[in-house]
Amino acid sequence: MVYVKLVLLLTALLAVMPSHSGATGTPPSTVEITVEKDDFLIAICDRYLEKPSLWPRIARVNRLANPDRLKPGQKLLIPVDMLKGTPLEGSITFIKGRATSSIGSDSVPQVLSLGSKVKPGSEVRTSAESSVEISYEDGTSFILRDNSSVSVKAAKKTASHYLRQLFLSGGKIISRIKAATGRGSRNEIRTPSAVAEARGTVYRVSLDDRKTTRSEVLEGKIAVSSIAGAVSVKEGEGTFVPLNGIPSAPRKLVQPPEPADLQQLYRDLPIRISLRRTEGAALQGVVISRDTGGKDVLREETAAPTEVVEIDGLEDGYYTLRTFGLDTDGLEGIPSEPLEFQVRLNPLPPMLNAPSEDGKVFSSVVDLTWLQVKDAAKYHVQLAGDNQFSQMIAEEPAVDKTHLRIGNLPPGSYSFRARSIAEDGYAGKWSVVQEFTIVPPPPAPSAERPQVKGEAVFLRWAPVGRSALYQVQVSTDERFAQQVILDEKVKQPAISIPEPKQPGTYFVRVRGIEKEGREGDFSAPQSFTVERSFPYWSLGALGIIPLILIFAL
Repeated sequence: MVYVKLVLLLTALLAVMPSHSGATGTPPSTVEITVEKDDFLIAICDRYLEKPSLWPRIARVNRLANPDRLKPGQKLLIPVDMLKGTPLEGSITFIKGRATSSIGSDSVPQVLSLGSKVKPGSEVRTSAESSVEISYEDGTSFILRDNSSVSVKAAKKTASHYLRQLFLSGGKIISRIKAATGRGSRNEIRTPSAVAEARGTVYRVSLDDRKTTRSEVLEGKIAVSSIAGAVSVKEGEGTFVPLNGIPSAPRKLVQPPEPADLQQLYRDLPIRISLRRTEGAALQGVVISRDTGGKDVLREETAAPTEVVEIDGLEDGYYTLRTFGLDTDGLEGIPSEPLEFQVRLNPLPPMLNAPSEDGKVFSSVVDLTWLQVKDAAKYHVQLAGDNQFSQMIAEEPAVDKTHLRIGNLPPGSYSFRARSIAEDGYAGKWSVVQEFTIVPPPPAPSAERPQVKGEAVFLRWAPVGRSALYQVQVSTDERFAQQVILDEKVKQPAISIPEPKQPGTYFVRVRGIEKEGREGDFSAPQSFTVERSFPYWSLGALGIIPLILIFAL
């Protein structure tokens, strides 16, 4: 009986034929079996190969001088892609944006959705700002980031192990390989320049426009090989492989930078985040995702260590931020632990309507108005004597209309702002500050002393400011509470009135009226006197009476 002993080998150390993919010229992954007594090559191939007729290739791989003569205990290497097994289908367990799958160059790409199956031989592509997760029954998963393409060259399950071969032709893939239950399980990601192979680990593989492959290990270890060499990369290390080049010596990944000013709540965009510089980082960046697992990536931005990272285009919601660094060769560092924050832009600040900005108000009663906001249930309104709102004059925290009247305001400068209140009580951002001025009314005119000439009284006063009219009043009551005998409006700062017929003291006052109708204060009352005239007619009557009496005698 033949038993199978599966071990992890660095493929660059095996003298075997090139892989059928032809992607890198590197040897294929292999499993190792031990020959027992009375066994021969054709029988072994019949039991373990998908196509037993390919036994000559096994002979070449193992450099067998005589394939018919095998010794008990002898080791044979069998390429993984030649083994028998049940085809494995992957399932789409996460998708964002648009991703497609096709089998063969002539097939029409099918749009993927949650639960879609990915069969061996499929090519999966993601569009811009898209990502997809392919998961398998053993717990292994692959996350394909945006603008990426991967082909599932092989995916099968044998009696004791799982075998998967992926070819990344562009973009980035994050692999989470469940620790293998069988020692011969193989998971490899090939690119045009390298092969990354693992049994149980979490690692990233990316391919840039120059066909340079970068591999970074977050857990466990992987073997990375090319046509020119191979390296073993441990947890916290990375390597890069240029096209037709040799893998670089594994180096430690840079540590994640710490955000210096991350807030729990952002009320407006863009978000600006300063990152404390970390050693060895040529660039530093952040990844914003909706989930703590980092699958639903929304934004990924990088900046120089001295620059601020800006994130725009986020909607209301809760988000997770991870930071990372990139070294001088573009190897992505270890991601930070997820940090949560919230963005809430709605309800938006109301747009203030009246009084108009820098406007002048000619009344002590002011109507504050604003436009309605869609998600606002109420509005919080403030009126202050300064634009810092430290001199609060009026405040209404729950106005259910879009206007507020405030009276008895003295002349001066004012600042007005408002914010929207959501149904759940959340207060949005304050509006822009609207400033206005209440213009003081016209001052009381300075009136001259009335002049009585002949049968007319002349009244004059100094012109005042913006007055368009003047109101003149004459009364026998110094308080003008009653007996107002004249109340007239004139345009000129003078008036001539007939002298009152009744003798006595009369009082005069005047005030200005602006064209908007606002009235100023009355001037201090001035007075004039109409003298009582002597009754000369009575003297004439007294002279005639004696004459009449004389003539009568």
